[in-house]
Amino acid sequence: MKINKLISLVVAGLLIATSIALAAYADPGNNNSNNKNKNKSTFGNSKFNDIDDDDVKWAKDPILRMTEKGFIKGYGNGFFQPKKPVTQLEAIIMALRVAGEEPKAISYADLISLGKKNFKFKNLISLWAEGYVDLALEEGIIDEDDLRNLNSSAKRYEVAKYMVRAIGLENEAEDNMDADLDFENDENVPDGYEGYVYVAIDRGIMTVYPNGMFLPNKPVTRAEMAIILYRIDENGDYDTDYEKFTGEVVSIDRQDREITLEISGNDRTFDLANTVYVTFDDKKGSLSDIEAGDDVKITVNDDDKVIRIDVDRALDEKDIFTGRVLAIDEDELTLLVSGNQRTFDVDADVDILFDDQDGTVDDIIKGDWVKIYVDSDDDVIKVELTRDLEDFDTYDGEVEYVDSDEITIQDGSTERNFDFASGVQVFFDDYDTGDVNDIEDGDDVVLIVNEDEDVVTITVDRALEEVDTYNGRVLAIDEDEIRLLIGGNERTFDVDASVDVVFDDQDGTVDDIIKGDWVKIYVDSDDDVIKVELTRDLEDFDTYDGEVTYVDSDEITIMDGSTERNFDFDSNVQVFFDDDEMGDVDDIDDGDDVELIVDEDDGVVTVIVDKEL
Repeated sequence: MKINKLISLVVAGLLIATSIALAAYADPGNNNSNNKNKNKSTFGNSKFNDIDDDDVKWAKDPILRMTEKGFIKGYGNGFFQPKKPVTQLEAIIMALRVAGEEPKAISYADLISLGKKNFKFKNLISLWAEGYVDLALEEGIIDEDDLRNLNSSAKRYEVAKYMVRAIGLENEAEDNMDADLDFENDENVPDGYEGYVYVAIDRGIMTVYPNGMFLPNKPVTRAEMAIILYRIDENGDYDTDYEKFTGEVVSIDRQDREITLEISGNDRTFDLANTVYVTFDDKKGSLSDIEAGDDVKITVNDDDKVIRIDVDRALDEKDIFTGRVLAIDEDELTLLVSGNQRTFDVDADVDILFDDQDGTVDDIIKGDWVKIYVDSDDDVIKVELTRDLEDFDTYDGEVEYVDSDEITIQDGSTERNFDFASGVQVFFDDYDTGDVNDIEDGDDVVLIVNEDEDVVTITVDRALEEVDTYNGRVLAIDEDEIRLLIGGNERTFDVDASVDVVFDDQDGTVDDIIKGDWVKIYVDSDDDVIKVELTRDLEDFDTYDGEVTYVDSDEITIMDGSTERNFDFDSNVQVFFDDDEMGDVDDIDDGDDVELIVDEDDGVVTVIVDKEL
């Protein structure tokens, strides 16, 4: 099929980057008697200072409409910069927005930031864009090769690919890779992009210039992008063969994916597609924004599923907050939002949306990461979560044992042991958040446990102690004090024989720490050590004293009384001299009096030399 309808599109004035003022943009719906008032411009005074010039005013109405819907953004200072080229990354994000995929991209960003979703291109992509890029890759809008030049200007053939793929016309593009491109410079379209350019023109998303050329390598400006988005948004279903129905919403069930309309006095139920594009008079919305009694127009695809719903009213104004749940009941929701606590009114029948299905207020647990929608009365009208709906069990008890991987509590007469989930949340009194290292034996706790028997949330019934941490090399330790070399300075701390000492593999005691160990200590407000962590396994050491008879970089021989002993050096051997000065094995001489600390493999881990360095 040739694309002769290009002529009519050009005549109608749907041209990009031309200075001709196009009457079609004043009333794009003037050929449809059923919608003749739908698209008339409602924008009297421009909110941008740079779109009234003669060379860009042809794009003014699309710019205002698309910025109002949030598909393309201004610069926040009264300027739109219509002549500035869009980058490839910006074009990809706009493609996701106009296809109704931005909420999913935002949820992906939340999952990535929480470590619940892997994103292997973190070193290439800015943090704020990770969710968009991850979704675009997953949906096949872009390929991994497209990640190389995301900050470069997006060319027309690239925008054609992004938009065609985003609106679900990939198969049509593949079928038309050999189609006749009816413009003069068709040979300039790169291999593999012919089908996308064909479909973009055939569907009226993009057009040729008045000189009959498409100019595939020309960067797309922000004004041109606004028009491309405008055309996609106006067409909506991207296929004139799709059926449309107009009626009043009787009910909508997001969990069962159904919507029932009253059409000409009769109720009719339609299945909802997995992704439904929802628009209101002024901007994009979601299924949860639709209410019984709304007048809507729905678009149904070839599978008899609703893919688009246009709602004939303005979208209710609401604020959006994202944060960690600190407390929730049937009346109030308290969140930690950007380090501050905020409490909102919430009703028991508020919309609760999990990743896989709808839920209730009772399904939200302390520690959940949520996005809430709040109306002008400060009431929560919707809560979105970045996890699937699941059942949780709650256990109360006293901590008998805890380390970085697991916890054991005494629940009445029953001892219970659980592993920690990877993102476990720990709360103390006054909603202070800590981590599992702050939990101590004897603490009273409430555990929330998921279906895999892993602890996802711990509430500790006490205040979180103010604790300082220090990392350093042990210079000396006994049952009363520990002396560390920290950043080149010596510091001494009080330590009790019963302090928690945690090795990589198990707990130990103060006696298991040796000179030269690298440790992390936790110190309370009284400057007392409350915990010591070591980066090695617990093992037994032997100590030998004697005079050096031979030493090189690999081994040492000493005369211990009448016994000659020979040992290899451990790869990380530490060597100390008087006044705890540190050297290396090359500083040890024959005849030196030394003390050797030797591990279970007979390797010397520490040498203490009885002389000054």
